Amino acid sequence: MKKGICLLLCALLLCSFAGCGKNETVETPDVTISTVISKSEVQESAARGEIIGVQFQTGTQAGTIYDYFDAVIEQQRETTDYIAEEDELHYTVNEGQTLTMIQSRDVKYFYPNADEDRKIAVIAAFGDAYHFTVGNAYEDNITAALGEPDQRDIPAQSDLFYLYQTPDTNYSRLTYLFGDMRLDFILQSDALCAVVLTDTRLYDGLGNSETSTAAVSDSTDA
Repeated sequence: MKKGICLLLCALLLCSFAGCGKNETVETPDVTISTVISKSEVQESAARGEIIGVQFQTGTQAGTIYDYFDAVIEQQRETTDYIAEEDELHYTVNEGQTLTMIQSRDVKYFYPNADEDRKIAVIAAFGDAYHFTVGNAYEDNITAALGEPDQRDIPAQSDLFYLYQTPDTNYSRLTYLFGDMRLDFILQSDALCAVVLTDTRLYDGLGNSETSTAAVSDSTDA
């Protein structure tokens, strides 16, 4: 009798374990992480003179940028393991015929030499900008997020004053206009190579031959 009861209890336990095994199904959630930015976000950011992913914006006085960089570099030099050649923050200043450039890492800021306030009028980004990555984003990615541009063209060499070299290759430009702000996506062989934001109230000299590579020549370390 006891033996039969034990066998029955064992059978019930096995059934309960089997039932639990069937009910424990692990569902993997369908998680999609999207970094695609909307046109409205770009428009709002550009209208403020900002490139998402870039520290300073148009209208910022050059002195503010100089002071910030100098303060950070000075702080680095006070550390015991400082090595001059390994500054985490390093910038150069180049004065051209019409524009002066401040470059730090993969961003270039330009202000017109004629502007007494030295306000940043053009920002050229060569890394991440508006969640597009130079070298990894293409025309289809840009138009899918932002729609058709206001203008498509092939920039003249003088338009590309923010590039160190302007070889005769397949450059194209997608231009979006947001009020006084002009946002250019520069493509080389269909791959994104620069994102450029221009405040036309401060500088409208795109296409001016005087602003060619002279703006980025004879660089000196600051």
